[in-house]
Amino acid sequence: MPRSTATGARGVTTGSAGGSERGEARQVRANPSGTFTESLVPERVHLPDGNLASVDTTVHDNGDGTLSPGETTVDLTFSDGGDGPLATIAESGRSLTFAWPGTSLPHHGTRAHLLAATERDPPGSGRGRCCRILRSRSGSGRHPITIITHEDPIGRGPANYMIHADLSDRQDGWREQLWTRRLTEDRFEVTCLPFFTYGICYLDVVTVDGNHLVTSVVEKSGHRALRVALVAEHQDRDQLHELLHGKVVEAALPHEWLQGTYLSVDLPPGTDPAALAEALKAPAQAGALHWEIDT
Repeated sequence: MPRSTATGARGVTTGSAGGSERGEARQVRANPSGTFTESLVPERVHLPDGNLASVDTTVHDNGDGTLSPGETTVDLTFSDGGDGPLATIAESGRSLTFAWPGTSLPHHGTRAHLLAATERDPPGSGRGRCCRILRSRSGSGRHPITIITHEDPIGRGPANYMIHADLSDRQDGWREQLWTRRLTEDRFEVTCLPFFTYGICYLDVVTVDGNHLVTSVVEKSGHRALRVALVAEHQDRDQLHELLHGKVVEAALPHEWLQGTYLSVDLPPGTDPAALAEALKAPAQAGALHWEIDT
């Protein structure tokens, strides 16, 4: 709550009108009138390098089966289910754990609900966002990971479950987040259209390891994926986006866009992509896009 005090307030040096004193939960500003305004709101977090950063409550996947907010004044970890604790709060070497002894926590949908609820782009951030950067913090045990997310998965549902596909063979530390429907303890049906993961299509069934990373495809659905990458710097990018969007809508083909630049189109069994492929040939030859069909 902001409050004003007279000049000479203890702990604050008088000076120019722009002077201030900041901490994690306190900020004092010098007013032109000679008074000071003190704000007691936890808006900042001390980083290991001594700098202050804004609080970021966006929930990230830690890559080890747990979830955490980006930057907060305490270390907070959520479980995605199983025998571990529901949540752990740690600060200054002390921790507080919440759990239900003798009962396993349900996995069903926890990850999807937490991530989907926090991965909405802030106003003014542009059209979509494809990456979430996990920044390591001193003592947290986390390492930088870039996660490619899906803005509007075609199979979004109330009980989706998040898994990851490892893309480190192309870019170290990169993963693609895949929306799925859990079938058994370790089998998941893919309910989104992968943008960068080869060999996985809509409704394929995959298995995962203990870190929720895809290990293998155990059942193919028969669906294929047509993927297009527009060249962002090309002068015709926006026109091509509108053209391709119109084509897939006209053909009634399920599809997903990523940042308005990457397009993934579902090709159900028996679908003939010839008309769409024909529309891609000339722009591809002009260097305006790249495309492929994956099975």
